[in-house]
Amino acid sequence: MLSVDAAPSAKFRALEHSGRYLPASARATRMFGKRLGLSFEEFDVRIPSYLDQFSVHMVETQRLLILDRNYEGARRRPGESFPQRMKVSECANDLASRIATALTENSTVSQEQDKSFPRRVLDQSTDHAVPSEGTIREAYSAQSLLRNRLSSIALLEESMDVPLPPKELIDWQKKVLWTYLEDSQKKLDSFTDLLTRVELFREIISSRFQFKRMLIDRKAGFRFANRRGDFIAPEQLSSGEQHEIVLIYDLLFEVKPGSLVLIDEPEISLHVAWQLEFLEDIRRIASVSKFRFIVATHSPQIVNEWWSETLPLNATPSESE
Repeated sequence: MLSVDAAPSAKFRALEHSGRYLPASARATRMFGKRLGLSFEEFDVRIPSYLDQFSVHMVETQRLLILDRNYEGARRRPGESFPQRMKVSECANDLASRIATALTENSTVSQEQDKSFPRRVLDQSTDHAVPSEGTIREAYSAQSLLRNRLSSIALLEESMDVPLPPKELIDWQKKVLWTYLEDSQKKLDSFTDLLTRVELFREIISSRFQFKRMLIDRKAGFRFANRRGDFIAPEQLSSGEQHEIVLIYDLLFEVKPGSLVLIDEPEISLHVAWQLEFLEDIRRIASVSKFRFIVATHSPQIVNEWWSETLPLNATPSESE
């Protein structure tokens, strides 16, 4: 096997001489280098430089614990292991931080819009920009629904609860309402990306946890409640539940757009029924987070209906090679 800590030249030379164990990879390496007219020395420089242009995100099998390598060495006895933190708790804290950041950004946008609101309402030159009453009522209804969604994930404390009067609006009412709706939309747009990710996160997790309800919380990030209404901290969940949360959260919130995501053995601690839905969940997440992915698995349940997309990895070359 190749060491991930090896220098580029060591890795490439190991690959060159690994024909017994990795014949296809070794042959591809030689052919690729020759096709480019590169010596091994040139290959060592140019290929890593080329690969550095791409973002690769690795989801490893050990997902539940984080080693605190920043722990002060002087406080650690010889042979003592690094302190460990629960990854699921880190995910909850990270979501709380993201919510706080989104609220701060929204507050900045709100202040800018509120300062100029009176001027824009009184500005006579914008009369022609006021749309029809039907358009105003549709926009008002759409924003009410959006506010309800944001309220359900702790991004707003309350929804819009002032209904429009049933009678026809007069001109000044339409102008004030439209200016207000334009301002509100700019304020709410700052939440759009986080809202999409949190809703998908909650939807996937909620579909897996039959007897627990996920709650999005500004301070805690997320937590759970059982059917009796008792609160459950994320670290109190089973290992299978924690694996599901950590994996889904990582893919939704930690992956850079355009990355290639490598997922190693996602079936670990996952219920068979969850495995059957795994690739469809990842496909939905990838459409939001904008990444491509490769999954290494031993589970036919993970593959499910995607056998046409699989590639077996063999220790020895097939007869066709």
